[in-house]
Amino acid sequence: MIRIAIFDDLTADIEKMKTHIIRYSKENSLQINVMSYSGQNDILTALKQADTYDIIFLDIYMESLNGIELARHIRKQGVKSRIIFFSTSEEHALAAFGVNAIQYLVKPVEYEAFTNAMKMALIDKAHREEAISIEYGHKVIKIPFENIVYVEAQRNYQYLFLTNGEPRKTRMTCSELFDYMRDRPEFVRAGASYIINLEYVVKINSKDIELTDGKKIPMPRGNYTVLKDKYINYFKPGGKANARSN
Repeated sequence: MIRIAIFDDLTADIEKMKTHIIRYSKENSLQINVMSYSGQNDILTALKQADTYDIIFLDIYMESLNGIELARHIRKQGVKSRIIFFSTSEEHALAAFGVNAIQYLVKPVEYEAFTNAMKMALIDKAHREEAISIEYGHKVIKIPFENIVYVEAQRNYQYLFLTNGEPRKTRMTCSELFDYMRDRPEFVRAGASYIINLEYVVKINSKDIELTDGKKIPMPRGNYTVLKDKYINYFKPGGKANARSN
């Protein structure tokens, strides 16, 4: 089941988006549950549970509400739902990708543009649901890739530092771990001791790599230019979606 929410103060635009969703679900044999919200109070209340939706269609120009600001707010809460903006203007396209939007659609939204956005969102959904299996203690555990912030080599162990703050250690080598991640554009090697998830990087400079939790990882000598380019390419408009669809 794919859970979708539509936030728009114009009923006609909501109904057109629902028509696209119904057609897409039939053509692709998908089960989709759609909720829509148009009133200001309903929108603000529903966004408090934004993480219950797989995909959010969010209008930018709404009476008394700004979609970009709403998206920034839910991202600060750690919500990773896929956001697809739709608007009467392209004015805010760059700002939209600043909150990790999957796509930016211009009204009236044509079905072809809608299907391209849905494909990107579903690729991202499947990508995030994948996991790695590692030996931990005397058992094998699965860790979703999206929960891995970074990996650090410490003597004979690799420590996987997770979003919940609890590290997991394994005797796999750093190279063995990275073999499972090399096709995932969010993971990059940083020298011989680190693997970093770019989703959790907030700043890169010649001295260190700063993560969302405030931790700073020393920049390995000679790695700055390569890591900077990978970081910029990953977060440029469409960068993640294009890398994952290739």
